[in-house]
Amino acid sequence: MTAAPAIRMINAHAEGELGYVAIDGVPEIPGRTIADRLDWLNSDAGIPLRRHLMLAPRANPACSVNLIMDPVDLAAEIAAASGATDLTLHELTGAPHYFEGHRPEAMELVVDWIRARFG
Repeated sequence: MTAAPAIRMINAHAEGELGYVAIDGVPEIPGRTIADRLDWLNSDAGIPLRRHLMLAPRANPACSVNLIMDPVDLAAEIAAASGATDLTLHELTGAPHYFEGHRPEAMELVVDWIRARFG
């Protein structure tokens, strides 16, 4: 029998609600976006991890367990949150915030996108 991975959790209390935050030891959850990861957690494949997080001695089924994770692909997160069906992604390598030094290149991409759709 293999031992379950060690997961460190802290207690959290907010507005009278008790919960836990997993701070270390949670295995990598598959998915390109947070929504994809949530889908995996809610699928049959995620049941063992959910049970491991929610049952004693780590937690309590009457409480919530919070997982803090970085997005795998920030552009995919933004696209998923937009609700748009017509998505195009162009990565401007080395472009800082507000595209400083890359604005003409960025505007050319936008103009090409508009021309392709509205001629």
